Formats: sequence, structure tokens, C-alpha cells
Amino acid sequence: MKLDLFVQKSSNLFARNRLLMVIVTLIGGLTLFNSLMLQAALNRQAVILVPPGFKEKVRLTAGTIDESYAREMARYLVDLLLVYNPGTVRKQFEEALTLIAPEKISEFQSRLLETVDTVELSSVSKVFYTTGMRLRPADNIIEVTGIEKTFVQDQKTEEKQKLYSIEFSVRGGRFYVTSLSGRDLR
Repeated sequence: MKLDLFVQKSSNLFARNRLLMVIVTLIGGLTLFNSLMLQAALNRQAVILVPPGFKEKVRLTAGTIDESYAREMARYLVDLLLVYNPGTVRKQFEEALTLIAPEKISEFQSRLLETVDTVELSSVSKVFYTTGMRLRPADNIIEVTGIEKTFVQDQKTEEKQKLYSIEFSVRGGRFYVTSLSGRDLR
């Protein structure tokens, strides 16, 4: 690039440096603008699913999910973790682990394996009848209420009304469970 606007060579060099600085600043500004626009586009990105059994589309965006999808995932998780018998418990818990957040897998896995051992050794069966469900989207919590019945060798040993809180997160268009806790209502 030859810039001969001035008679002195040093003045031409300074003009050339100013021009290069303007170009570098312009490129930096455009790169920053492009990065901001890309981030905004990623935040507006939505994953739209039509899972089997649903009559309508499900929309997942930037950490939020449709209420119908949250309810369906809660029902699925409750069926996997709270309705079991000695013959099905191991497979159900293995399937449930695919829904657990990666950072919580080891914690859940140890708890579930203890439960599997107890269920298989003692012939324990459990049934949970869902009576209500409440979604708290601001806290990413689904509360499921219902009646939990426990059977040991076909004899009902316990019947309680319980509330289970399912904490979840949505990352990359995928539903993850981060916490599951239950307490008696009475």
C-alpha cells in the first residue's frame, strides 16, 4: 500500500499508520458486533419437538420449556423412579439415569443402586398414583403430589400421601433432572 499524500516520507508513514489503525479498529468493531448478534441469535434459538403421544408441538428455548412437555417429562420420570417391582427396577433406574444431569449422575447412581439392592433382596414393590402436578417455571421445579403405596411380598405395608419436587434444567434443548426430593404431606 503506497500512500503519497505528503511530501515528507514520515508524514506519509503516519498517514498510513492512521489508516491501518482505522481498518484494524473497524475490523475489531465488526467482529464484536458479529459476536453479539450471534449470541442474541443463539438465545432466541428454539428446538421444536413433536414427541410420540403428543398432539401438539413442544418448544424448548434458552433454558425454558413448554408446560405440557414439563408435565410429560415429570410423568415419565415418576413412572420410572416411583413405580417398580423387583423384576423391573434395575432397567427402569438405568433408563432414568439418562435423564439425570451429568454433574449429578454419580450421586443419583449410588442412591438408585442402594434402592435396587433393597428392592431385589426384600421383594419390595412400589406404586405412585399421581393426584396433582404444579410447575414453577421461574425456579425450574415441578411438584408432583400423589399416593405412594409400598408392598413387600404382595402385602401392602405402607400408604402415604407424598409430594415430590423435581428440579430440572434445560441445556442444549435437552431436559435434565438436577434434583429429586420427596416428603410426606401428612
